[in-house]
Amino acid sequence: MNDSLLSKTISYLRFPLIVGVVLIHGNILVMNIQGTVIRYDRWPIVAFVINLFSSVFADICVPLFFFISGFLFFFNSDFSKEIYLGKLKKRVKTLLVPYLIWNFVGFMILLIQVHPKVIRFFPLLKEYRVDITSFLSSFWVTNLPISMSGPANPINTPLWFIRDLMVLVLLSPIIWWLIKRLKLGTIIVLGIIWFFTLGDKFGFPGLCHQSLFFFPLGAYFGINRFNFVGMISKWQLIPFIYFGIAIVDAVSKTESYNAALHNVGVLFGMVSIVYLVSLLLRNNKIQVNNFLIGASFFVYALHNLFLGKVTKIIIMYLRPESPIMVLLIYFVMPIIVIILCLIIYKAIDKFSPLICSVMTGGR
Repeated sequence: MNDSLLSKTISYLRFPLIVGVVLIHGNILVMNIQGTVIRYDRWPIVAFVINLFSSVFADICVPLFFFISGFLFFFNSDFSKEIYLGKLKKRVKTLLVPYLIWNFVGFMILLIQVHPKVIRFFPLLKEYRVDITSFLSSFWVTNLPISMSGPANPINTPLWFIRDLMVLVLLSPIIWWLIKRLKLGTIIVLGIIWFFTLGDKFGFPGLCHQSLFFFPLGAYFGINRFNFVGMISKWQLIPFIYFGIAIVDAVSKTESYNAALHNVGVLFGMVSIVYLVSLLLRNNKIQVNNFLIGASFFVYALHNLFLGKVTKIIIMYLRPESPIMVLLIYFVMPIIVIILCLIIYKAIDKFSPLICSVMTGGR
């Protein structure tokens, strides 16, 4: 097993993992439309399918992104003051600048929503006040209604990942020191905090228990020069075990044991997707697509700015009253949004590669 397959596997995973993120935000089981809560979990088949794809399969994407980020940050490099400052400088371009741009875009969209002629379509925003405080807070934890932004997210919701990643990069000397001194003990402690969601009790926006485990876990593999693709290549049974866990996870969301089962599934799922992708790449069944790799961040940053809004409009217009119709909307809307994002990305890249590069952090 060589580093070439490792690199190809990481590259190939970028777009499928972004598709998973889109599915997370495309969850329509329970929706708040103009102040009215609409539930589609009254149909067991709908609840099962949407839970399986949005809350089980897709839930391995963000942890795996954190793992890969930690791995790449520390892989094949020692750690010194000069290296640390160099990495910080690079992350200004790849993380901070796109983060600021895309949250600014989100705030501009919000200004349109609160316009007197438009606000009637967004009743939840009637009490929202636009001022310098709301503008600044939108770049860290926006004060929008929770049903519109989540509990502790910037205004462009998916970018909480970038926010947390930037905090982890700043803390990387501490992470490096802990792994060097305490070795696997650091990972075990952080893993326990994540598995039992203990971080929810003392975590804060910018450093959640999920990011605080999977980034250092990837760092552990990177610091020790472990080729995780090569290690996983021998675990052929893991995908079969994971599929069984995933099915049980999807049908037991209301059970008390589900949280623990789900976290076990996340670990097995991460291993499974790496194993399957590397296997297909090794056997030349799939190829790395440079266009999709380049467009991944753009799709990630743009999709949620209109996915939910357009989906709500479609639901208001169609008023689906059958499981088939609900599932059709659930699967079709993310596909349409992803295609639109790719078209917009292609157009901007053709019109001005420089602007496109700045918006995507030079990816």
